[in-house]
Amino acid sequence: LLAMPIFGTLIMPMAPLSVLAAPMGMDAQFVAIMDFGISLAVVLAQWLTSFEGAVRYFGASPDWVLPVIGAGFLYTILTHGRWRYLGIMPIFIGLLFIGSPWRISSAGI
Repeated sequence: LLAMPIFGTLIMPMAPLSVLAAPMGMDAQFVAIMDFGISLAVVLAQWLTSFEGAVRYFGASPDWVLPVIGAGFLYTILTHGRWRYLGIMPIFIGLLFIGSPWRISSAGI
């Protein structure tokens, strides 16, 4: 959230301006402002991640999570009436296992 003003004022507006100014060879100042903003955002990100407990690592999701969530969404979208709410169950189950190291396999491992 602290970097959003940097993105909104220094980086994002300068990108289309530099593209518009490039055919005339006047894009250097816009790119320089973008470079300054990106450098500022990187410094801010490095400062924030230097705090204790600021970075957490999560495991990879099991292979079945994305297809189960996708099937739940498809079922919810493609069915009508009260039956469509059954699609919420696979979505919820898939969301419970995102980023978890738990694996469900037929070998029981």
